[in-house]
Amino acid sequence: MKLLLTHIRELLQVREQPPAKVAGKAMRELPTIKDAWLLIDGETIAAYGPMKEPPTVKSDQVIDCTDRVVLPAWCDSHSH
Repeated sequence: MKLLLTHIRELLQVREQPPAKVAGKAMRELPTIKDAWLLIDGETIAAYGPMKEPPTVKSDQVIDCTDRVVLPAWCDSHSH
């Protein structure tokens, strides 16, 4: 099933390649896209981008995420 989230106010943790480790000052960096879309295919993030460059793929379901923030990442909230 393909799920498309559209009009996301802010899509967080957008990185082309995930870092092996984030520590120290690097933890202050939070790459984002404002007014974004996110395509999920099954359990996999298939694509994402800004709404000014809308996706051209067909999806099974569309969710309007206006005024919502999406954080599609595994997060370890236990940090020192």
